[in-house]
Amino acid sequence: PAWFRGSKHTLACSGCDSSRSRLAFVRRCGDISMARSRRPRDSATTNPSRSHMWLFSGVVAATLVNIDAARFQDSASGDRASGLQDSSLRPASASGGSALMALPREDGPSEPRCCRTHSLEHRALRAAVPGVTGAAEAATANSPEAAPLSEHEASELARLHRASDGDAWLVLVGGEHGGIMREDAQRTRPGPYLAGHSSLHWVGAAYARLAKHFGRERVIVVAQLEETLTWLRLASADEASAARFAGRAALLPMLRMRLAETEAACAQLIADGGADYDGPDVNAATVLRVLTGESPSGARCVPREGARSVILVMVSHGNAHLAGPGLKQHEWYMHLPHPVSEEDDSLYDAVAHLGLREPGPDPVVVWDWGAPKYRFKLYSQMLFRAHHAALERAPRRRLVLFHQFCLSGGAAGWMQEQSYHHYFGTERWPVFSIVTADRFEPSVSDFVGLWTEEMAAALEAGGARTLGDVYRAAEGRYWASMPELRAINAAIIGANRRRAPSGNCSSNGSIASVHDGSASEEDGPTTVGTVSCHAGFDAIVGVGMDDLQVRLVANFVGGALQLDLAAAPIVSAFE
Repeated sequence: PAWFRGSKHTLACSGCDSSRSRLAFVRRCGDISMARSRRPRDSATTNPSRSHMWLFSGVVAATLVNIDAARFQDSASGDRASGLQDSSLRPASASGGSALMALPREDGPSEPRCCRTHSLEHRALRAAVPGVTGAAEAATANSPEAAPLSEHEASELARLHRASDGDAWLVLVGGEHGGIMREDAQRTRPGPYLAGHSSLHWVGAAYARLAKHFGRERVIVVAQLEETLTWLRLASADEASAARFAGRAALLPMLRMRLAETEAACAQLIADGGADYDGPDVNAATVLRVLTGESPSGARCVPREGARSVILVMVSHGNAHLAGPGLKQHEWYMHLPHPVSEEDDSLYDAVAHLGLREPGPDPVVVWDWGAPKYRFKLYSQMLFRAHHAALERAPRRRLVLFHQFCLSGGAAGWMQEQSYHHYFGTERWPVFSIVTADRFEPSVSDFVGLWTEEMAAALEAGGARTLGDVYRAAEGRYWASMPELRAINAAIIGANRRRAPSGNCSSNGSIASVHDGSASEEDGPTTVGTVSCHAGFDAIVGVGMDDLQVRLVANFVGGALQLDLAAAPIVSAFE
């Protein structure tokens, strides 16, 4: 495509982990003829300039084709791409607030190249807020991309802005390890084991606290609620049932306790009709279709247009694996209990999942789950594509993304990494992302409970508190409840002379950092449960997403329906 011909910029390929020009990158790693033949079966690839977009999305393995990692083993040089190392993209405010990010320097792309929508949005913002980007704007003032929007372009962008009007939505996703739905490796039970579900308690609590601020018709729940309750009722009937379903008769008291706890935690959700997607529908394809508005006819999903905001809460186990044998780059994911169907296998064309076949971080590689194990996982790159697709159609839609699982910092790396800033402009997207662990850290499970409590309290009180206020209040309670863990983390960081994991709106005293995609953090002792948040920019109000009032991402505040939340023209925020 035209955008890379003659380009001097370099990218790091997670396949070969080497620095190459884009043309050399294609020749060495892309195999465009293969990519063309394996193009995902969706309308987003009909535009030639976009058909290879994901091939160049940076240090993660964002290819249209699962290139055999063995092809790159002999070319893994270990070099870092110099184009991804510079620190020209930082919050404009040194105080830790996320004011509008500085645009790339003269030697980097000066506007997003991912799609027409984000290019137009970038140009409109540049014109509406002269001088806010400082030297970067001056350096590119005479370039074509600095030109004001034409009448046709302005009309096109206005239509996209209207698509960002509408209601606020809440999406709750409860995941679990795929192995719980299979006979265990030791063959102590014949099938599923749902006595210790990792997410149902938190999904039930989040629903009880937040659903009333959206209305049931604007809440979508993807979780194994009925499937788990059915199993628990069968397994807790008597000792024989406990032995048959759970493997031991002695587990009967525990099973009955778990049933009572699950019914109590999910009482409001059960009373309101249960989960929208349950049983085998709790898989990665369902989550992606809910977020992109592409669910089958009649199935509930966030509309493609007419949603002004989405709060997405995801709770599960998480992990990462190497992109391929002998490579350094990783693919991050969260677990879901059921696999994607074979018909939807093309969803994984953007992921280098071949590394999952090798023994490594995932110890269940020799355990037969009845389907390829990658189909039980929702990879970060798949989530990123879904968010991009939604914002391409409705660029002002606010996304509040909460990731409660181990290694979740890797799942939200696109808000931090320079390659995404340069190519997609993610630091200016209307996104507020929360993670409960750094890229190679275990997570502590209760931050989602603290955050939903603070969010509900803020909405009950009128919604004037900001997303950053809510996050910092939850973070303060989180660390106050675990002073020993905080001290241990500080000791590990000090002993290894490492920068503390942090986002661009954290209050934990760390220096905000932008990752370059290196994997060095997985070596040596690791910290645990470092929560952080990453804030983009809201062009409607003209503030960083951490300074956005929470009333703007809900429908009902203080018990009253909000009626004055229509999106405004971009210039109105700065008049």
